[in-house]
Amino acid sequence: MKRACYADVPGAAETRPRDLSFVLHPLAGKLKTRVQAFDELLAEMRVPAPCVAWYEAMTGRKVVRRLVKGVDF
Repeated sequence: MKRACYADVPGAAETRPRDLSFVLHPLAGKLKTRVQAFDELLAEMRVPAPCVAWYEAMTGRKVVRRLVKGVDF
């Protein structure tokens, strides 16, 4: 059985808004945690060592990561 995809729905492209960004600013005062941008969260992400080894073996390129104070020095 073939699954329907977005492209198969007639008129879907016309009804979808162009800007699908998720705006968190109105919630910032109501949340107990600080709202972080995606690039901040991505910078904090730690990639597990086995994944780094796999990536380097598959691509031949080294993984570059930011040094973390208290962890790396």
